[in-house]
Amino acid sequence: MNKVFQLAKFYPPYRGGMESFVAELSEGVSAAGVPVEVIASSAAREDAERVVNGVKVHEAGRWASILSQPICPSYFKMVKAASSGILHLHAPNPMADMAAALVPAKTPMIVTYHSDVVRQKLTGMLL
Repeated sequence: MNKVFQLAKFYPPYRGGMESFVAELSEGVSAAGVPVEVIASSAAREDAERVVNGVKVHEAGRWASILSQPICPSYFKMVKAASSGILHLHAPNPMADMAAALVPAKTPMIVTYHSDVVRQKLTGMLL
């Protein structure tokens, strides 16, 4: 069975609708016996791994933030390593969009679109 990799912007304890959805989905998929891991941005500069309620979370170290978007160079390496599984991208998330564009075309991918960018007009237009 293929492993599912959730490509998230953040993961709890970050609070937010997308973060809660990804956590609940990941825990439910894992409980159903499907291997699942999450790739998300970290609050720290260093990469980290942790397990939250049975879900392995890979956190890419954040070097900076631009227009509320974390800049995490190692996110790309993590997504590339995950391309042997199924990628589930949670959008909008420009970092995940760019990383997913670099994986082999044959990589199975699911995209869940959560919300339009409303507050940052420039970012919304770019996306």
